[in-house]
Amino acid sequence: DDDDDDDDRTPSDSPLGPNDAVLRSIQLLGQLLESHAASEPLHAHDRGTRTVKAVKSRPGARVAVAKPARPKHNPRARAVANAMPSLAWTLASRPGSPEQIESLRCLVLAMSFAPARRPEGDWPTELARMGRMATAPNPSEKPSDAHKTRKNRPGATGGGWLADLRGGLSSVLRSKATREMRHAALDLCSAGADLAGPRWLCGDDLGALGQTAKTTDVPFFRLALELTRVECAVLLHDVSRDDVELRSRARSSLPVPLVLFERLVAALAADAQAADDAVEAAAAGGGGGGGGGGNGGLLSAETAQSAVRSLCDVAGLLLEYLENAAEAMKTGTVEEPGGESPGPDPETTLAATRALGAFLAELPDPHAPRVDALLPALLAPPPGCRIEKKNKGGPTDPGIEPATSICVDAAAAALTARFLLPYLLQSTEDPHGLEAFERARGPAALASLVHRVVDDKGKDGETGAGVGVGVDVEEAFGVVTAVCAVLRNAMEGTDRGHAEETLASDACVAFADCAGAMSEWAERVLERDRSTPWRGGGDAEDGIFLRGLAGLRRDGSIVE
Repeated sequence: DDDDDDDDRTPSDSPLGPNDAVLRSIQLLGQLLESHAASEPLHAHDRGTRTVKAVKSRPGARVAVAKPARPKHNPRARAVANAMPSLAWTLASRPGSPEQIESLRCLVLAMSFAPARRPEGDWPTELARMGRMATAPNPSEKPSDAHKTRKNRPGATGGGWLADLRGGLSSVLRSKATREMRHAALDLCSAGADLAGPRWLCGDDLGALGQTAKTTDVPFFRLALELTRVECAVLLHDVSRDDVELRSRARSSLPVPLVLFERLVAALAADAQAADDAVEAAAAGGGGGGGGGGNGGLLSAETAQSAVRSLCDVAGLLLEYLENAAEAMKTGTVEEPGGESPGPDPETTLAATRALGAFLAELPDPHAPRVDALLPALLAPPPGCRIEKKNKGGPTDPGIEPATSICVDAAAAALTARFLLPYLLQSTEDPHGLEAFERARGPAALASLVHRVVDDKGKDGETGAGVGVGVDVEEAFGVVTAVCAVLRNAMEGTDRGHAEETLASDACVAFADCAGAMSEWAERVLERDRSTPWRGGGDAEDGIFLRGLAGLRRDGSIVE
């Protein structure tokens, strides 16, 4: 009888059935990824050089024989990368099971924590390879046996395992999962957008989930956005509560929805741009249109309009937090090291400013009056730090009372100015924006920002072409270009009578202040970095701009 009972059991019911084996394998992989020591081989391996060994072929002669070279890729990183499609398939195909929970944990560790731990290591390279395979029209290799019978669905939203990933995240976000699981899913949404591009969030191909379960008609983009809006509202409220423990948890969790908020803004902008490009191509007779390959917009008009409203709501919450933080800085109610005071936390303030800047770069108009009113606090020099050179002998500020900075040090002030730079570039084309820029003493703040990004002395004392303080050449070039454009807008606005003469004077002083630093930086870039496009065959305008900067004197004049 016992034997008959054993025969009636299904493999999944046995103590060592396939489900148990899958679960234990995923758990073990998660433990390895979570351990710093165990996961270190993912980030670096000893590639070495070809080892040369001298041997004798005849008396008095020595011949160098090279041993076989080690593989160029990291075999451990590649092995983990090849397991990603199976993890994504398990996440999508087994909703509510322990396997789904452990797969979610592994994917977050592999796609979010591990790349952030060592951005320059081998693992991000292997992860990017898997992303390219999923979005390539005809992948040259199949990452896992689980996908041999699956149809590849390339395009802007990604196919294959990236569709499974989207489906698994949709399953978690729609379910009554714990808050920790929802935050892990939101974090993984950001990681998926970083890997496949922002429009991955706009896709509705749910991979294995769409084949095994019934889903609602709510688009994945709207689902992710709605949960992001709710989490931002709750956490931004909790960071101001009197409960120290609650406030600490909220501050540690807030970056997850804020980062996804930035990715959702970028996704909406990219999809709108794709739709515009498709319309222009159709109007020009270039063909086009067809769906499924990423041509045209992926979001419906209704979803896009709803998304704009939700994004504006979140931006309003961020502005409210920053307004309260600015008021708290005036009264001296700041966060203590022990976390006893519910005042503004510098890191939370900076994260909120970055998310708001990402929104303003794409949608500057909805909250422009509130942003302009807050600019003096955002761009003012921090306490005890002078970031501007006074206009010697020139006109003084017309009755403007110096604002109390929302930033705690010069580094935070530079980052704040950097986050707001796209908004300033657009707002200074309008008379109201020019007035706010003048009131905030924006030219001096931008001059300080330029000095920091073109400084090529890192913390270790080594020099490079504009890579000091963690800024690479392309980032520094973008900042310098945008700052020069904003200062030019200020001068041209004054010429058109849209601003006071003091703004043009301040802009000239700011440009003269940083002209020498920009000139020296441009010379170093042109001399040292021969791999950049402006060295030949690249953007001619960029090269002309750099050579023009290299010809500046410290007083701002051009060397003939």
